Amino acid sequence: MNALEQYISELNSNIFFREFSFARNKFAPKPKEELEFADHVVWIDDLMLVFQCKEREISESNSENEKNWFDDTVVRHATRQIRNTLRYLRDYKEIHLTNDRNHVFNIATAQLKSIDKIVLYSSHDTLPANCRNKKYHNSSSVGIIHIFNIEDYIGICETLVTPAEIHHYLTYREELIARWETKTNTIPEYALLGHFLYGNLSIQPSLEDKKYLLALKDDRAAWDFTNIGRIFADRMTVTSNPKDYYKIIAELAKLKRTDLKLFKERFELAKAKAMQNEFARPYRMTIPDRVGFVFIPITQDMIAHRTQGLSNFTLAHKYDQKLSKCIGLSISPENDEFFYVEWCYIESPWEFDEAIDKILKENFPFRPVREHYVPTYVFDKTENNK
Repeated sequence: MNALEQYISELNSNIFFREFSFARNKFAPKPKEELEFADHVVWIDDLMLVFQCKEREISESNSENEKNWFDDTVVRHATRQIRNTLRYLRDYKEIHLTNDRNHVFNIATAQLKSIDKIVLYSSHDTLPANCRNKKYHNSSSVGIIHIFNIEDYIGICETLVTPAEIHHYLTYREELIARWETKTNTIPEYALLGHFLYGNLSIQPSLEDKKYLLALKDDRAAWDFTNIGRIFADRMTVTSNPKDYYKIIAELAKLKRTDLKLFKERFELAKAKAMQNEFARPYRMTIPDRVGFVFIPITQDMIAHRTQGLSNFTLAHKYDQKLSKCIGLSISPENDEFFYVEWCYIESPWEFDEAIDKILKENFPFRPVREHYVPTYVFDKTENNK
């Protein structure tokens, strides 16, 4: 693993959680045969990101040499490796890889809806501008393969932060390339990122789009749940099934910042009530057509029954919102400073249940759910039309 691969491994592990980051990617489909499944892989439920990394380690060079290196190593060789990776995924039934938590998975069993294909490179300063501005390679067999200078990729990660938003940007970027192919290869990456934040594919991208990136409101404190989430990952107690741990973390990883803001608000409300030993009805939220969350503050007199209560409330929220899956968490005080969190994951097709329906009608335990739209990105300055 070279320096760039090591850096990307650490960066992706930080953003995408160690549970979903795979940096040790050699596998043996046959005895005495070893293949590499990309330089780095991120696998979250039905989403996969495959990375090839190319680093130019040279003290002196010129633009012609750098162009030759870029065309051969980045555009041809790295994209061929991406194609090979997808072929392995199609051809082999067993590809056992170890994630950054030292857990082994057969990645060939992934039921994928999306695969983001990414080449990252670190070049010499003399690389020509037209090479630096190249955003993609269009493969006849696997479609768009994104190409990023490492500095641009870091900027994207620093701006978007959550796995869901980075995937959303890559999807948007492909659509932008399809609509405005020539223009996308003439402006810097930060302008495309600004265009994404504004979110209007019908408008041609331009250098002016950087104003949306500059005006993006810095409200990270309201939604950033990253550090707390990693603590939970290290000491998560799952009452339903220990294997559900990965399913819970995956749902958290798929939340956008607006979802995380709502999650964090309800978590903090439930925690405050629990730490004050004050009874309150559970708080809850629903991501339409995907998953529900319920947050249960536990008072001292409820601790003995918290596990059963957690299961009951999780099932009730799932049923009330007609969901196929729901995540519950109960928060109880351990002492004056620390709190304890239990998690419950329930997944099954929704169907009418006379007993549950009767219970909810006779004694509804929740606050009402209100539907409202919250924009994902907010700007410090009001932006009208371009």
